[in-house]
Amino acid sequence: MHKCWTGIVDQRPDATLARKITDATLKISGSLVDQMIKNLEQYTTNLEKLVKERTSQLEEAQEHAERLLLELLP
Repeated sequence: MHKCWTGIVDQRPDATLARKITDATLKISGSLVDQMIKNLEQYTTNLEKLVKERTSQLEEAQEHAERLLLELLP
């Protein structure tokens, strides 16, 4: 793209080449965004699984504590 700014007309790329470069850059950006979204979705899925596991562990611990309290108190 810097070549498009040069003061020497003969060194500038024609419009077709400039368009191809721009399109290629936009495709890369799109795929980068798509990859970021995919990574965030995977991260979200992993966090949801972790929250579910920890919630289950917490519920088990609460049930255990409740049973112990019922045994200690008449």
